[in-house]
Amino acid sequence: MLTSRLARYRSRPRVYVGCMKSGPVLSQKGVKYHEPEYWKFGDEGNKYFRHATGQIYAVSRDLASYISINQ
Repeated sequence: MLTSRLARYRSRPRVYVGCMKSGPVLSQKGVKYHEPEYWKFGDEGNKYFRHATGQIYAVSRDLASYISINQ
């Protein structure tokens, strides 16, 4: 399934693919993944913006070249 999913992006230049997630901002101390600066995300109970996590990343050759040249 992953191979066929990634094949869809093969012809597109400068592609970035990552595992995306969003979830509640944990303001309560003592819980796993407590966010000490939870107040930056607004009212209690707000969610993080959708973002890529570290489980998997895929970067196209063109994008990797661009990043390498423009560091």
